[in-house]
Amino acid sequence: MSAIDKFKAHYEASERRKLHIEELALDVYCRPMTIGEQSKIDSKVKAKEGNHFDAAVYTIIEKCEDENGAKLFTLDDKQALMKFSDAKLLADLGNWIVSGGVDHEKNS
Repeated sequence: MSAIDKFKAHYEASERRKLHIEELALDVYCRPMTIGEQSKIDSKVKAKEGNHFDAAVYTIIEKCEDENGAKLFTLDDKQALMKFSDAKLLADLGNWIVSGGVDHEKNS
């Protein structure tokens, strides 16, 4: 097996992680972040002259799924996430996605 095949097989075998956000009674799932996904998010943040909160929201939009693998959010949800969501909750969720942390419940 070639090196690239090993990388691809490793990613394809990776399991989705689950985070339960107690405050929202919401289960969020995601797969590991790829460099391609991170690059896409970085490009959006730079194009909008954004900051780390913009990066967190784009990460959440890009990566968060429900138990069936459907995206929880679209770009149409960005403004609502930015204006009507707890900044710490979004930052914690974005950090959990990027860090590849262990599955756990998010409690306040």
